[in-house]
Amino acid sequence: ELGEVEAALVELGEVEAALAAVPGVREVVVVRSDRSDGSDRSVGSLVAYVTGDATADDLRAALRERRPGYMLPAAFVFLDRLPLTPNGKVDRRALPSPDPAAGSAREYVAPANAVEESLAAACAEVLELERVGMRDSFFALGGHSLLATRLVIRLRDRYGLDVPLQTVFDAADLRDLADRIIGQALEEEAGGLSPEELEALLAEEPPQTDGAV
Repeated sequence: ELGEVEAALVELGEVEAALAAVPGVREVVVVRSDRSDGSDRSVGSLVAYVTGDATADDLRAALRERRPGYMLPAAFVFLDRLPLTPNGKVDRRALPSPDPAAGSAREYVAPANAVEESLAAACAEVLELERVGMRDSFFALGGHSLLATRLVIRLRDRYGLDVPLQTVFDAADLRDLADRIIGQALEEEAGGLSPEELEALLAEEPPQTDGAV
């Protein structure tokens, strides 16, 4: 099940179908990277090769709405046309390597609360990255089932956050994951409250900040 994400859990055809439905996409093929950057993050990551007018942001936004986070490719490579074999099939051997810097070109979205700060710190530690943004996907950054398990353990042991492994897989990006963590905590807290206490809890105003984002 979750431990087989690199094998059976991610159906490449399903990701291709979701991307092909995005306006502006002419052709798309999704592959698993067999190249490593020296860490344990690269091999198995999804790479999407696309022709058409859609942007990487368009494709990420569409996938976030339609598929769980682990189906989000780590990189998008835009081509004028897909390379073909003499038989007219996509020549996967001729597909170019993705630019290692492409994943860092997205706008950085900083954490907005304590849960997001803890989550961002834990993800950066597990993925061995300098920083991660709240609109990044754990799996698009190179995460996989083993690293997701490490993330759950890190969140529990270092930050006191009890997060089910399935929640990590279901979240579209880190902000979505943080919202799920907060929602779960509120649900557990509300479970032992009377209707009157629950109403009072929901009516509480959030703490004021100094305007920092």
